[in-house]
Amino acid sequence: MMKKITQLTMLIVAMVGLSLSSYAQATDLIISEYAEGSSNNKYLEIYNATGATVDLSNYEIWRISNGGAWPEYTTALSGMLSDGDVIVIANASADTAITNLANATIAFTGGTYFNGDDAMGLAKNDGTGTFILIDAVGTNGPDPGSGWDVNGTTNATANHTMVRHDTVCSPDTNWTTVVNTQWTVYPSNTWTYAGSHTSTCAAPVSSDTTKPEVNDGVFNSATSVTVVFSEGVTAASAQDVNNYVFTPALTVSSAVLSASEDSVTLTIATPGFVSGTMYNVAIANVVDTSANANMMNPFTTDFYFNSYAGTDLKITEIYHSQPSSGAIKRLDYFELYNSGAAAISLAGMQITSGVDMNIDSNLMLAAGAYLVFTQDIDSFMLAFPTVTNVVQYDNGSLSGGGETITLSNTLGADVASVSYRTSAPWVPFSNMEAIELCDVTTDYTDAANWYYSGSISSSVSATIYGTPGAMSSCAAKPIIYTYDLATVRSVDTSGVADSAGVYCAIEGVVYGVDLDGNNGISFTVIDSTDGINVFNYNDVDNYVVTEGDMIRVVGAIDQYNGLIEIIADSITVLSTGHCIPFATVVDSLSEMTESNYIEFKNVTIPDASQWPAPGRSANVDFVTMNGDTLTMRIDADTKIQDSILNAPSGIFNLVGIGGQFDRNAPFFDGYQIFPMFVTDIDSMDHAAPTDLFVNEIAITNTSTHADMNGDFFQWIELHNASSSAMDVTGYFLSNDSANVYMSRLPRCNSNMSLAANGYELFWAGSTSDMGARYVDLTMASSDAHVGLYTANGTLVHSLSGFGADMDTEGNTFGLRNDDATVASITFERGTPAASNATGWILSVLNANAVNALEAYPNPVSNGNVNFNKVVSFTVYSITGQIITTRNNVSSFNVSNLEKGVYLIKTTDSEIARIVVK
Repeated sequence: MMKKITQLTMLIVAMVGLSLSSYAQATDLIISEYAEGSSNNKYLEIYNATGATVDLSNYEIWRISNGGAWPEYTTALSGMLSDGDVIVIANASADTAITNLANATIAFTGGTYFNGDDAMGLAKNDGTGTFILIDAVGTNGPDPGSGWDVNGTTNATANHTMVRHDTVCSPDTNWTTVVNTQWTVYPSNTWTYAGSHTSTCAAPVSSDTTKPEVNDGVFNSATSVTVVFSEGVTAASAQDVNNYVFTPALTVSSAVLSASEDSVTLTIATPGFVSGTMYNVAIANVVDTSANANMMNPFTTDFYFNSYAGTDLKITEIYHSQPSSGAIKRLDYFELYNSGAAAISLAGMQITSGVDMNIDSNLMLAAGAYLVFTQDIDSFMLAFPTVTNVVQYDNGSLSGGGETITLSNTLGADVASVSYRTSAPWVPFSNMEAIELCDVTTDYTDAANWYYSGSISSSVSATIYGTPGAMSSCAAKPIIYTYDLATVRSVDTSGVADSAGVYCAIEGVVYGVDLDGNNGISFTVIDSTDGINVFNYNDVDNYVVTEGDMIRVVGAIDQYNGLIEIIADSITVLSTGHCIPFATVVDSLSEMTESNYIEFKNVTIPDASQWPAPGRSANVDFVTMNGDTLTMRIDADTKIQDSILNAPSGIFNLVGIGGQFDRNAPFFDGYQIFPMFVTDIDSMDHAAPTDLFVNEIAITNTSTHADMNGDFFQWIELHNASSSAMDVTGYFLSNDSANVYMSRLPRCNSNMSLAANGYELFWAGSTSDMGARYVDLTMASSDAHVGLYTANGTLVHSLSGFGADMDTEGNTFGLRNDDATVASITFERGTPAASNATGWILSVLNANAVNALEAYPNPVSNGNVNFNKVVSFTVYSITGQIITTRNNVSSFNVSNLEKGVYLIKTTDSEIARIVVK
């Protein structure tokens, strides 16, 4: 007998039956032929003389390339090999004289790329899933050179064909014994013996006493059914039509045994099986292929046949949740509706996806009627005691994350199927509302036609909205509340999320990359208050994680090993291209850093061996400036380790997203940082530029110099004294030399370029979200220091030594004549956004102590300001603009002046400041 078996590896195995003589007994499969010819003309032949059909899935081909240990390469086999047959495993590119043999030997490539110095082996499953070598050509150990000598032929395993002696009945791995006693060596490209093997071995006496059984029946049509047996059976018994009896009577016109000998296809005379009818089948007298010819015990069973293929059945309600508390624990259900004008028999149908059920009763669904299928009828009746049109399915439960529910007829054709989800356009997950087809006349496969049930149908143990077994009653769309992340990220004294289980929406900007590179998502969203991890085992709404996206996520708050997450049901992109601001500089990891964008300055790696290899993930220790050892997680999905092949050897800045992995409560340990990009390992030398100065500062400015919006803030003036523009993005301003990373000049929505020889004001004591030139820094006269620092904390320039004079309205402190080589001074009239060369130095106020100029009333709303003597003077705005002049007067009318601060300088260089309210 000749047949073919198709393997998953595209191997087609040829099996040829051979006559046997009674000598020694064969104990297992052997390698019966080995060919290593020119080019790709290579093959192995495996022979079965065990006396029984052998399942090849219990065997593997092993290979060692150029010396080494078993196994370097493995190739799994599959299919069945009958007693006396062979399989020929050939290279796919072998000569057609091999690949076109009558026994159809075509091959997988992995197991047949061997040369003469490559050991080839046959391994067998020992019953525990472990494969053990049982036969071999060549051996493990050192490379033999060109090949092994066999039976007097030098390098016989190279460019030769070898055929096993017909007296060899058992596999053998002892190559020193086998090499000179079991093989005949033929010249290269000898293929005469391929596809068959002659043996004097007798099969061992069969110990098989197991009787064949009927495992399954598969309907192909109303006139064809396949019966599946537990093992191979003989053609004579399996193809005897008298061994199959159906009641009511059907005529079996033919029975055809499969090539694998474990199934038979019966052809039934027309009209064949009738839909909705219950049948009985009796099968007997079928024997297996063992030497003992074990006969099956008579088998009989009842079954229904159903070939309904209409479109009137619809799935109209689904409850895929479980109440969070109470006695109702197994309440999944779905509802089937007959939208047609006639009753439909469900007998013989099956639920084939979602849950499992064979409908093996004469179940009829009347026109316009509903039927409920539930996970547990006892739980269902507790919740819905008045609903009687309900049946319990056999196994399974409905997924809270969405899946497909399918009802099929006996032939496997779908008669009702819907794929529900818990993300848009489907309504989100709810543990109290069923979802319903709002109008049963609409397309039940379209998510737009489904919504939450609007009726409270049960309050037993838990309130449930649903109308199982009755007309749908869809609800108005419920409100899903949107919370800021600080609210949903709060924890109790044990580190447990206060909002665990809350179903809500959050909005924020995506930071970093997706740390689940396969089917699923795990990434970070940050809003103005906090950050959170977004997670699902599956992809959601086909969203591709893109840093800078502003998204809305709907889902339930959860916690995994301390890390607070939102399990996303839907993701909506609100806008794209948002700038990612600089990370917050920290010196420790805690609950405050979890899921936030953070940076450590000047860290080192103490153990370079922890750095992961390309494609791998690893935890890597790093040491902070304070000497603390913390953990960074290099995740394979970031590809950082693919570009940075070795751990940084010096000091660097470390940027990333804070994480946590703490298995046990209280959840206040296991904090980590996840760098996301190669640039997050910042080893750059941020040198301090020359010709960049803190030129002037104003600490008390409540009415003297307003910003563009008319508001008054403290201010810091930077001066670029070079002949080229200078970018100060990422620099720090600080009033504490011990904490230089106080306020960072932003990179988002700003132009931080200082023009050549230019002056720029930065408004301090404000918030950075007000604009590009506003910094989160509040100065005091007691600080006596304001400094500008590079990205890694190197001092660029500072003003120091100011004091209580800075508490006077309008006074400033800065470089005299913009010159950093001389002492800084206090100005009575500053020069914001301009050179200090025209500033009025504070000491000038005391130049005329005798009969000093006085002005009153001051402040003044309108009318005259009076002087204590006759003077000639010029009036200046606070920015130095000349307003007017007067000669030889003792008063000055301010009615035409706008509100503000003005300076009066007399011809005797006396100065007075007046405030117009």
